[in-house]
Amino acid sequence: MSDQRDQIVVRVRKLSKSYDGLSNVLDNISFDVGKGETFVVIGPSGAGKTTLLRLIDLLEYPTSGRLNFSGQDTTQLDNYDRLKLRRRIGMVFQTTILFSTNVYSNVAYGLRLRDRSEDDEPKSVSRALKTVGLQNLEERYAKTLSGGEAQRVAIARILAYGPELLLLDEPTQHLDIGRQLEMVDLIRSLSRRGIAILATMHDLTLIDGAFSSVWLLSPGDTMRKGTLEDMLQPELLERAFKYPPRYRSMLEDRIRGRKERVL
Repeated sequence: MSDQRDQIVVRVRKLSKSYDGLSNVLDNISFDVGKGETFVVIGPSGAGKTTLLRLIDLLEYPTSGRLNFSGQDTTQLDNYDRLKLRRRIGMVFQTTILFSTNVYSNVAYGLRLRDRSEDDEPKSVSRALKTVGLQNLEERYAKTLSGGEAQRVAIARILAYGPELLLLDEPTQHLDIGRQLEMVDLIRSLSRRGIAILATMHDLTLIDGAFSSVWLLSPGDTMRKGTLEDMLQPELLERAFKYPPRYRSMLEDRIRGRKERVL
């Protein structure tokens, strides 16, 4: 039996995206995401992180290149067939969108949209809410939830229909530190269930140990791939994030302190 990482969910080859026809937001990007793998994309604002997720979620078309989902070339599909594939993907956006109803109905929405069996709906909703730790909130009015709870409901809505790929756009951005750590633990848990996950994040302190690989996107540069340790190079981060040189010693101290804690 082959390793689940050999089961390619997403294959991207020489993908580029331009909005004005003059300059590329993404330029010549290539990578694979296997079943159960977790990848995080880091980089400065404007590097194209959200654009990359929107391309993979089939919300936009690339300017050039290929994007395969479960072996199917998405760049040649019409809108109807792209929609069918999108229903096997789940994306949680930076701004969580919930309906003005209870938590149960919010989570069940994805099932109903996909014409899943009504008999299986209660079990699927209950299982998804338990996975995200909200099993006691089925009847809560969704608009009264905290930001962290709302985000987990959005994830549960996706988990209920069993996606092959989960896309998370800055999943810790609006959370306090406690909820951020809970989100990272949830990502680890979902990867063990065989769900491929691709996330974007800014906070390098949260990604340690939660992702199979780290990708660095920066404007005008190729996408770099490696471990967190590979990315924690002051020269590399200074070039990517373009912070003033006076902050370099501060960054070096933080990196040195982290490595000492690991040792």
